[in-house]
Amino acid sequence: MARTCFRLLLDTATDPALPWHWRCLCLDQAYRPLRDMRVAARNPEHLQLWHQHGRQLAVCTLLPSISFSDLLQGHSDE
Repeated sequence: MARTCFRLLLDTATDPALPWHWRCLCLDQAYRPLRDMRVAARNPEHLQLWHQHGRQLAVCTLLPSISFSDLLQGHSDE
């Protein structure tokens, strides 16, 4: 479950269609499931997975969010 939560938080943080503040909050909270994964790691495979996820979090770069006007769909005459 911690792995799923971590992936969801990291995926949400890197989604440029979401508001910047929301993405930053998700990135700020991604350490919690990562910490839980470390506590639950019982064998070398789990530790390797924890290291991989830790590296993903460490090198995560947030691109600017898409502006609201860019998200609007349809024709300009609608």
